[in-house]
Amino acid sequence: MTARSPNGPTILNCQWKQDNAHLAPTKTSFDEHATRSIPDTGGPDMAKRIDAFDWSASALGPRESWSSALSIALDLCLGSRMCSCIYWGAEHIVLYNDAYASILGTKHPWALGRPAAEVWPEILHIIGPLMLKTLEFGETTGDDDAPIFLNRSGYVEEFYCSFSYAPIRNGDDHIEGVFATLPETSERVIGERRLLTLQQLGVEAREVRSPVETLTVAADVLARNPRDLPFAALYLWEDDDHAARLQATANIERDLPLTPLRILRDDKNLLARLLTAAEQEGIAAVRVEESLRPLPLGAWKIPARELIGVHLRPIEHGAPNALLIAGVNPHKRLDGAHVGFFRMLGDQLTRSLAIASTHAQQQARVNELTQRNRAEQEAERVRIARDLHDTLLQSMQGMRFLLEVAIERQKTGTSNAMEMFENALKATEHAIEEGREVLSLLRASVPDSDRVDSALQRLCEEIAPGTETDIQVEVRGPERELASQTWHEVYGLCREALANAVRHAEARCIKVTLNRGDELQLSVLDDGRGIDPTVARHGRGGHYGIQGMRERAAAVGGTLDVVAGQPAGTEIALTIPGNKAYA
Repeated sequence: MTARSPNGPTILNCQWKQDNAHLAPTKTSFDEHATRSIPDTGGPDMAKRIDAFDWSASALGPRESWSSALSIALDLCLGSRMCSCIYWGAEHIVLYNDAYASILGTKHPWALGRPAAEVWPEILHIIGPLMLKTLEFGETTGDDDAPIFLNRSGYVEEFYCSFSYAPIRNGDDHIEGVFATLPETSERVIGERRLLTLQQLGVEAREVRSPVETLTVAADVLARNPRDLPFAALYLWEDDDHAARLQATANIERDLPLTPLRILRDDKNLLARLLTAAEQEGIAAVRVEESLRPLPLGAWKIPARELIGVHLRPIEHGAPNALLIAGVNPHKRLDGAHVGFFRMLGDQLTRSLAIASTHAQQQARVNELTQRNRAEQEAERVRIARDLHDTLLQSMQGMRFLLEVAIERQKTGTSNAMEMFENALKATEHAIEEGREVLSLLRASVPDSDRVDSALQRLCEEIAPGTETDIQVEVRGPERELASQTWHEVYGLCREALANAVRHAEARCIKVTLNRGDELQLSVLDDGRGIDPTVARHGRGGHYGIQGMRERAAAVGGTLDVVAGQPAGTEIALTIPGNKAYA
């Protein structure tokens, strides 16, 4: 049963079922001849038909007048399981067995006793010369998987067989007929051809890294099989799901009536209706409208009569929604096996799109991480510049001031000029030491985030070797793995806060507390010289220390507070929301 669209073409709802020995469509074809039944050839049907046939009215005459050579050949033909027939006499009268009836299709049993020119007018130019060679010269001829086009079901069908024509001789060694064996190989030949397309698609799309590239590769593969796919177009749905956009074509140009650059879902034209039907049923077919002709022929001399649409439904999250529109081989009925090929083709394309989509998502993630890493590197370079400014450049400015004063006093003969030179030397040594401290902080690696306790303990040992500073570490809350970037910044902030407390605030006691609660909280509390409240809030002019620490906190979604103690001491307090802090 077909459904007729109120706007024109018949839409074929392509749902097929297995029916014991063969696949048959549950919906009728557009060609009424394509659905005419092929008879059940099981059993000795032809022997009964030949016995009941009125041969007296045929060119062969009554059965009792037949030559012994014909009778013997007919017995051999009827007794053979192989598809066999006899072409007898000058008119090539056709006699055949049960297996041959399947090749005749709707011409069975009408073909019995008729001349070959009537039975096979469409291939007489092929078989006529071969029979003539056998009849006149006694040559045994034949071929393997010979392509022949038969009109056995109301249309010219692509057909393959491995045939042999042998002479039938009488007792006088005179050739009276041709004994033909021609087992059909269409299913194997066409099946191998279709399988090759599926294999090539699977292999060539395996390394593709994007859905668009997948469809481009697929179009190239489909173009190599112009018999089963005279032409094809591949579409991807746009993000708003309102239209499908053309991505690639096979054996057909872009932007033609059959290959518009976009197919709008709400349109009423043939392709929009095919698209909707394919989405609903998985596969749908329509008869080609005259307005869409002329069509590309592919490997054939006649155009496709039908279009098939295959919905490539996403099977992975994030995979695209796609559509294949293809011309149907005009020389093969759109039966169960034919539709099965398009189903497998759709499955292969769907899998390839899913794999490519996964690759694309992974690449996007890699690109995101690469960009983030570059941003972090840039931020690190800025931090290095700021640290060097806070240490080396400030120290250098101090040395320059001391040297300028010393030189001026040297010129005026002031007695303490040498003392100023000595102070400048000490400032140089101090600048070198501070530079080493900065570089040691920059070179430090970040340990694994699942070893927080021991990592912080080792950090304290690195910061205050050989000093009398007492550093205590306390980690509270359940064990929870920190996000990699969060741990990187927490560790760096803790190192910077400890270094400032030991080397600049000259603290004698420091307490480090990390609390893994709903929020991640880090506290570095020291009893050092303290900090001016205004500097704690806004930072020191010309220095990037506190500002840089706040930027590091903001990079992981946290906040940093610098609290001046009373009467001395400083607390560095970092807070990071749980959804940002934990892996």
